[in-house]
Order: sequence, then C-alpha cells, then structure tokens
Amino acid sequence: MKIKAVFVKDGDWWAAWTDDVPGACTQGRTIEEARENLLDAINEIRKPFDL
Repeated sequence: MKIKAVFVKDGDWWAAWTDDVPGACTQGRTIEEARENLLDAINEIRKPFDL
C-alpha cells in the first residue's frame, strides 16, 4: 500500500502527517525519525482493522 505523506521542518523538529490515514500525524528530530514515527502511527491506527 502506498501512502502519500507530508514532512515540514519546524524549528529543530520535523512534523509529518498523511491525509490518506486520518489521525496519523507525528514529529521527529530528523526526517528519518519522523518517517518511522509516522509509520508506527499508521500501523497503530490500522491495528484494530487487521484480520
């Protein structure tokens, strides 16, 4: 599954979110950390729907 994400640098932090999975948003000190955190958030949101 492909998900389009947005990453924005805000001061020392990177914010990340996706409109493809409502509620999935996070931050990280690096863009890589923000990406990993966003993947974790997406997986947690999807977990109740995994069969």
